[in-house]
Amino acid sequence: MTDLKKFIGVPYRFLGDTFEGFDCIGVIKLYYRECGWPLVESDGKPIDPDWYQKDKYRLARYFLKHFDRITDVDILKDGDIVMFEINGEAHCGVIVDSYGRFISTFPPMSKYNGGISFCDKLRFWLNMRGVKFISGFRRRDS
Repeated sequence: MTDLKKFIGVPYRFLGDTFEGFDCIGVIKLYYRECGWPLVESDGKPIDPDWYQKDKYRLARYFLKHFDRITDVDILKDGDIVMFEINGEAHCGVIVDSYGRFISTFPPMSKYNGGISFCDKLRFWLNMRGVKFISGFRRRDS
C-alpha cells in the first residue's frame, strides 16, 4: 500500500503524472507506478486541453480496450479506475482502498480555485447534483 497523503493537495497540471502536478489521467498513472502495477500505454493520439469536448468517450473506449468493465459501484476495489461525469464533463480517478475512497483532480475553475488533488468517498461524490457514474474499470491482471 502506498502513502495516500502524498497524493493529496498536488496541483493540477495538464498531462502531468508526477507529484509536481498531474491531471485526472496522470494521477492514475502515478498511483499505478507507485503500486508497481503495469499501465498500458496511451492510444497514441495527441491530447489537447479540450479533448473531452471533441471526443467525449475517447477515454472510455481506451479503458474498455485494456481493462475489464465494472458496472457495480459496490464491488470496486483498490486500483480500479472510476469514470464519472460532472455536469456533462468526463473525469476519472482511482479507487485507493476497500472503503470506497478515490483520488482525482480537476482543472482550476477560476483564479480562486487552484485545482488540487483530493481523496474522498466515491459514494459521497455520486450523491452530488450533476455527478453521474459512467463505469469502473479493473486491471486484467488483478
